[in-house]
Amino acid sequence: APTLGAAMLIHAGEKHPENIAHRAFASRLLEARPAVFIGLISYSLYLVHWPIFAFAHGLHHEEMGLGVRLWLIAASFTRAVFSWQFVETPFRRPARPMARRHLLSVAVALMAITSLGAMGASAIAARNLGQSDRVAEAYRMAGSAERCLLPETGRLEDLDRASCELAGSGGRVVAWGDSYMAHYFTGLREWAARTGRGLTMVAMSSCAPIVGIQIPKRPNCAPFNDAVLAQILAEPPEIVMLSAAWMVNEKKRSLSETFEGKLDNLDRQVARLRERGIRVVVLGPGPIFPSPVPQIVSSETRGADGTAPASISRLFDQHFRTRAKEGTIAYLPAYERFCTPTFRCRYRDGEEWLFWDEGHLTQEGGRRVIRALTERVEGF
Repeated sequence: APTLGAAMLIHAGEKHPENIAHRAFASRLLEARPAVFIGLISYSLYLVHWPIFAFAHGLHHEEMGLGVRLWLIAASFTRAVFSWQFVETPFRRPARPMARRHLLSVAVALMAITSLGAMGASAIAARNLGQSDRVAEAYRMAGSAERCLLPETGRLEDLDRASCELAGSGGRVVAWGDSYMAHYFTGLREWAARTGRGLTMVAMSSCAPIVGIQIPKRPNCAPFNDAVLAQILAEPPEIVMLSAAWMVNEKKRSLSETFEGKLDNLDRQVARLRERGIRVVVLGPGPIFPSPVPQIVSSETRGADGTAPASISRLFDQHFRTRAKEGTIAYLPAYERFCTPTFRCRYRDGEEWLFWDEGHLTQEGGRRVIRALTERVEGF
């Protein structure tokens, strides 16, 4: 299309080469001095704009506003003018033979200016990222201390029963999932302590709570899920809660290839639980940010409000909404606790972080979802 458009402009300009009044408007517009000047520097502009925009995208980690884009365009034009004036033009049409040392000096100066700017920006970004990484590491360590989250090589028998099975006088709840269930465990413990309810927490890293998953690099996932379901059916609780990295199970190729019929498997599992009189509550997708939150925080500009664009698993969200309307499950979309309808989602509230990577919640973030659960889902 660009080539065809250029050919049409050339053709329109050739119809009346001598009579300016009869030339096409586009031809007269392109003969204007500003347009001619842009044409002169276009090759230099083509060369320099890409690294400027690429570096800016690497620093921002989210959609850049109009003001930032205008600054980048201005920087690209400025850099292109210098390149055209002092590098391109002397090479193409030298007024006199330029000494090799002069050409070398100009080239070195331009490279030095660009490199110093990049190094300065990188140093600032690295300093900010280092501070953010230390904060994120504290949150991550708090999450990794969770005893009820088994590693990928674990087995159900390895679960610390004293920490993960809390006795209570009310109806027992089983919380089952992967690390995206485990980030709710602190909030669930506090809820159980307030209400006196019995609570069992069981999770395995990278293993969604759906019987039938076969993942070649995680051979312990299928037997773990089988064992959890067998235990639930043997001693039925009042409620089974399910949560997982739903986006991973929707999008990741390595899982989708080995996870055919995942929604059908999930429906059959829910039906088996309901046959035993067990209510099923699903904590739906949370927001997934395009970059880890430490990087987003490190690139914040003054006035940042702690929100950024994010995405969710629309496949699972729609499936759970349909099943909730049918009455087979109770459903809480976790992303609604953090996101606007346009999916601008909150990753921190003041100095309190709510996420510590692309999608895992901090303990405070998990508490907020459990608080919403108690407000919106009957039985909590």
